[in-house]
Amino acid sequence: MITHTELDTNTETWQQLLNDKHTAERDLDTLATRVMRDHDDNHVGNLRWCPSEACRMVAERLG
Repeated sequence: MITHTELDTNTETWQQLLNDKHTAERDLDTLATRVMRDHDDNHVGNLRWCPSEACRMVAERLG
């Protein structure tokens, strides 16, 4: 666990956290795109109202 003191004194830690955040966002967007494609191939109707929880989560992520 990173402490507040470490964050205040270590620029590299901030940079790593930002890099990790951007990587996670990119990975999440990639996953959302794949789930959306699966929905379009296998399910009917709007993502938001699909019975699949994964589809509904993607709809929420995509706005």
